[in-house]
Amino acid sequence: MSKQKVSNKIETMKQKRSLLQARIQKAESAQRTRQRKQDLQRKFLVGTYFWDQAEKEGKLAELKAQVLAILKRPADRALFEEA
Repeated sequence: MSKQKVSNKIETMKQKRSLLQARIQKAESAQRTRQRKQDLQRKFLVGTYFWDQAEKEGKLAELKAQVLAILKRPADRALFEEA
């Protein structure tokens, strides 16, 4: 095989590698996004369960106080001070 053919073949393989790396990065990004969405949904469902339980048991004020005790950001605290 001539040097030119070998160089062309190497360049073609490098281009394919670049395309594959881009596809892998895109797939990994989509997987991370999907995992974050699932995690958020789980947290929401667990929170909903405890909120509903506190309401049923008449302990909603106690739950809010516990949540407010751990929240630091004013924007987060405002969500529970209004509720």
